[in-house]
Amino acid sequence: IAGGGGTGGVNISALLIPRSDTAINVGVGGSGGAGGDAGDVTLTRGDVERGLTQTFGDQSKAITAQSVGGGGGRGGVNVSAGISATQQGSGAIGLGIGGFGGDGGNGGTVDVDINGTVETAGENAGGVKAQSLGGGGGEGAINVAGGAALSLSGGSGAFAGGIGVG
Repeated sequence: IAGGGGTGGVNISALLIPRSDTAINVGVGGSGGAGGDAGDVTLTRGDVERGLTQTFGDQSKAITAQSVGGGGGRGGVNVSAGISATQQGSGAIGLGIGGFGGDGGNGGTVDVDINGTVETAGENAGGVKAQSLGGGGGEGAINVAGGAALSLSGGSGAFAGGIGVG
């Protein structure tokens, strides 16, 4: 079983411009790390004279060979804001990017060679299970972007906006 990817870091960025006409703020959130790839599994079981594998009991498992890739890490939260206030025309834009989940890891090759007999007794008892599983991708995180603009004179305009990606 391979390890999971790490969680992306949190990003909070703000820009306050009290005497300038434009505030532009860009924040990039942390991305989750990729999950690890699992190794290959080779299982050889059997002896011509004593090649018997037995289990007894409900849900018992005789032989299991698995290769499991790690899951991707969770993306980090991103918050971005721009604030501008002036006597005449004012503008503010907040741009936020990120908080992406990491890729899942790959499962490896599973090779099982059994020379002999496998017997199970009991409800839902399993004989041989050979399985290769890739890890799931990580979750994306929240991304918040915004802007606030204030024009202190009565006749001039103000604009504000926010753009969030991811």
